[in-house]
Amino acid sequence: MDLATRGEIVIVKAPFVQVRGFEFRHGGSSKQRAQATLKGEGTLLEGCLFRDSEVRGVTADYSEPMDQTSAPIVVRGNWVLKPRRRGDRRQRGRREADG
Repeated sequence: MDLATRGEIVIVKAPFVQVRGFEFRHGGSSKQRAQATLKGEGTLLEGCLFRDSEVRGVTADYSEPMDQTSAPIVVRGNWVLKPRRRGDRRQRGRREADG
């Protein structure tokens, strides 16, 4: 999934959703957002590839009304490639100038 967005690419709010085998690229760059946000009880995120994430790949949001009897959010077997932190380009430029 390659979308021209600066926010989350996927937000899962429904319970018991399974997301498997997707490739997510170039999202989550504004306001410390992730590329995928999981909010639903019993959600499974498995076997996905997150590329070129500006901040983070996945966020599990437990702010919805969940308690100890709720099914857990499961994140397993995913890859995050080429993660970057905001400001790395500026830092790198300063180091080269100081050189």
